[in-house]
This record gives sequence, C-alpha cells and structure tokens, in this order.
Amino acid sequence: MRGDRQPVFQVPKVVSVLAVFLAVIHIGRILLPADWSYGAILLFGLVPGRYLPQFAWEIYDFPGGLLFAAAPFLTHALLHANFPHLLINGAFLLAFGSAVARQCGAARFLLLSVCCAVGGAVFHLFFAQGSGVPMIGASGAVSGLMAAAFRLGALA
Repeated sequence: MRGDRQPVFQVPKVVSVLAVFLAVIHIGRILLPADWSYGAILLFGLVPGRYLPQFAWEIYDFPGGLLFAAAPFLTHALLHANFPHLLINGAFLLAFGSAVARQCGAARFLLLSVCCAVGGAVFHLFFAQGSGVPMIGASGAVSGLMAAAFRLGALA
C-alpha cells in the first residue's frame, strides 16, 4: 500500500532550489552585523533615486561601477525584509512557480523569473521616481509567475 501514496507537495526541483536559495540569502543577511545588513540592502536593493537623470554621471562612481548599478534590477529579488515577507513570497513561488516550471521546464522557468524580476524593477522605477527607499523582495518575479501560470492555464 505504501507505493500508492502520492507526495503531498510535487514541487519541481528548480523551484525548491530557488526557494531554499532565497531562504539561505535571507538568513545570511540577517546574521550580518546590522550596518552590513543595511549596507547590503542599499547596495543590492533597487533605490529609484539613484537612477534620476541628474545622478546619471554618478552611476560610474557607484561601488562596483556599471555592474553594480545594473545588478539591483535583479538582486533586489533575492533580498527580503523579514521572515513573513520571505514566507509569503516563498509560498506564492512554490504555488505558481511550480505550475509554470512543470509546463516550461527549468531553463525557461528561470529565464521567465529573471525577466519578471527585472520587469517588476523597471515598473517600480517608473512609478517611484526619485524615491530613496530601497525596493527588495521577489514580489515582482512572483507576480509575473502568477500571471504566467494563469496565462498558460497551468493551474487547471
């Protein structure tokens, strides 16, 4: 009879690895000294005010140069404010990411996740121009995966 039991969760490996990766990054960040943790948020989170036209020349002086000026468009999705933030994004990632990954495969799932994270950052940059508050979290990527799951009919 034991062989007839189905697993409670059928999460594709790529989705579970991504969820664990997000958790490891969060735990690592909160174990840092407070000023380093905040520094990581400022460096890797998306701060819209950095990208105002009057600061364009300063992007070249940004620590790490152009790479670190562009990186927050993706790296913001790897950071989370606290455990509830991580758990909510993780739950939605497991639910909708699993549906998309099963239909698209691991490589396309990761590409779509990256595109959704970058798209969410661009959307935020457009609507929060000049803000000095860092945007962090995988909500943009997860929202894109949710839309993809509905569009692909992956939840049926």
